[in-house]
Amino acid sequence: MSAIHDDFEVVEMKDVPSPAPAPEPQNIGMSYEDLMEEYKNGVGTTTFEEAGIHYFLYNNGMENHRNEIKQKMMSHGQCRICARRAYKFCPLVGPYGPVFLSNVMRKNDGCEHGVLHSIKNTIREKDELPYIPEDDENASQMKYSIYVINDLSFPSVNEGLDPKTGEAFQHITVKPKNRTPLITSNKYKRFLEENVSVAQPRLSNLFNTEAIKSINMIIENIQQLERPNHWLGVIKWYKKILKYLDGRVYETLSDQDKVHLGVFSMMNGSHDIDESTIVNKTFRQASNFVDFSTMDTLEDIFREMDTRSAPQNYMQSSLARNLEKHSVTSKWRVSLVWDGKEHRDDLDIQVLWYLPDGRVLKVYYGNRVVQMNGYETRLDFDMNAGTKVDEPAENISCVPYGEYRVQVNNFSRYTKDKDIPFKVIIHQEGQEDIVIERVWPVDRPPGNFMDIKTHRFTQVQNQDLVMSTKAASRAMAHQGEWDEYFGPNITSVVPNVEDLGTDTPINVWEKGSKKNISNSSFMDMASSSIQNKKNERKVEKKKYLSQKDDMPKNMSDLLLYMSNGKHTLKIKPRGKSPGYITKINTLKEVQKSPYSLNHFHTKGEVPRKPEVERFSGTARFDDSWFWSGRCPEYSEVDCVVQFGTKWFLVVDGVKLPNDQNYPLTGGFHPGALKPSLHSKHNYQWTYNNTRILPTVTHSESSNPLIGTFLIADEVEVFLDGRPLIIKTN
Repeated sequence: MSAIHDDFEVVEMKDVPSPAPAPEPQNIGMSYEDLMEEYKNGVGTTTFEEAGIHYFLYNNGMENHRNEIKQKMMSHGQCRICARRAYKFCPLVGPYGPVFLSNVMRKNDGCEHGVLHSIKNTIREKDELPYIPEDDENASQMKYSIYVINDLSFPSVNEGLDPKTGEAFQHITVKPKNRTPLITSNKYKRFLEENVSVAQPRLSNLFNTEAIKSINMIIENIQQLERPNHWLGVIKWYKKILKYLDGRVYETLSDQDKVHLGVFSMMNGSHDIDESTIVNKTFRQASNFVDFSTMDTLEDIFREMDTRSAPQNYMQSSLARNLEKHSVTSKWRVSLVWDGKEHRDDLDIQVLWYLPDGRVLKVYYGNRVVQMNGYETRLDFDMNAGTKVDEPAENISCVPYGEYRVQVNNFSRYTKDKDIPFKVIIHQEGQEDIVIERVWPVDRPPGNFMDIKTHRFTQVQNQDLVMSTKAASRAMAHQGEWDEYFGPNITSVVPNVEDLGTDTPINVWEKGSKKNISNSSFMDMASSSIQNKKNERKVEKKKYLSQKDDMPKNMSDLLLYMSNGKHTLKIKPRGKSPGYITKINTLKEVQKSPYSLNHFHTKGEVPRKPEVERFSGTARFDDSWFWSGRCPEYSEVDCVVQFGTKWFLVVDGVKLPNDQNYPLTGGFHPGALKPSLHSKHNYQWTYNNTRILPTVTHSESSNPLIGTFLIADEVEVFLDGRPLIIKTN
């Protein structure tokens, strides 16, 4: 039937012819063989890419579901190889979602019973679940991490032979559309896997809303600095990342976007590369801007920027970083440093080694290692001969045998119409460094070697101080007073937290873990200390230049926060330098402070008093420091003790090591005596440093003062499982 309505005809649907026959319901998919052929000859799965690095994301949240996926794959064909591959690759994610079985599009692709399609759907469902770590030790881990792809990342389809037919078995795999060249992957794979996640706290502090506003204010006024060029590299890097973010801020990024940001930030900037390590120097320098963005005024910021960019501050830091990079631990060294940003010249250091028998040997870039009579002098590293670097340094490791004439040459001159300042640093353990500042004049030609100093190194008899004959005579003259004040039986002990007096601020908190301090009177005293701090709390300062907020930003704020409720505080010990506290027992009170602070900076060297450091040394917690014999990924902090301006974290499960990398001392530091005793007894006092070693009492209830000093401007801690960057000053 039909009816006419105005200018069109209404027709009943049953009478309408179909434009094409409707397809009958079908359940057809690729055969397993066709699926394997796609893996061999198909286009492949799209990857993420940055600067030639092709990668997938690895979903850490799949850890709890991998066995389920593995079992489902076993049900498909009872193939252990396919099941193993499913277990390994199911966490991988590309631009369009999980990559394992990404070419299974229809229900029956690869399996007439739809098992593979079901597995794919299960993986997608699990991938979309929120990431909840199993325990607080993994709470800081991001949902995704990077998985760099190269030619060796995924197995081929064929593996194993059918004994009946002699043909290869075929298994499910992952076929990426692109791969990172193996030489590039070998270079950057470890670098990215180690740094992309670790970089996140700093990136969050650099690219959140208020940080961007504050840092842009600094950039707009950068020409007010004495040395604006010093910061141009990191500013260029910062602007490039802002362009990459395209108006986004860190706090709005997805978990995946944070990984991509980490990759982008790590692959851009200036890199220091050798055979085994890569360091992004620009990213390292960007940590300064975390500090700057939280200061109160532009005037304060620029004053600090000028201080940090001053050559006398950063040149010696570059030397320390190069010594660490090249694993130089010699007790006797001659070093050369200069400003590579301002002066691209190839300065060279060399020594003429005068042997006791009259022979003279030369150590320089053309003769790097010289051995004689069981002694060795070597040039450890030479810079600016080819590739120019911003922080050049050179070092020669020497020996206490013979005498050295130190010389400097400007091998290749690039600086025009300007003098070139440089420093030569002569180092012997147990003595003050000899720092010689010289200038290569504008009119001095290359090859005209400059004599710097002739120096003779001595055996390190006492690693803190070598007592001269004159000093020994002076000590003998005052022996009576020494016996009266110091006594014949001086001891050095590592006290327990419970032994500290009421004049030492101790910060404890109610812990959400097993560890707690049992002494009730001690807890009462500590609680009282915390309450006093609460009562004295002042108005919060700005977190960022552009905004005030209430977020904890320093140690005092953190400790106040933890004083309410149950909390855990942890550190990653492998990234921290160890230290300990000693109390020296004498007949009378002889020290300005009752406690000696002992901080390890460089492996193989004795500990020293902790000082704020712009660079890190080589000393780190390792297995030798732990009762378990294994340095854990995370260690709990028992309490925080404040010694003057120094924060000290007492770490759970540690002990004093018996390891040559960490030579122990009693804490007899120079300058520790009261003024009335210093002039007469300082030599004899420091002479005991390596002779009277500390003792420590361990028990279940004791908390010996062994842990780490917070000597950097900022420190990463884990509060209740969450990462937090805290300023220490």
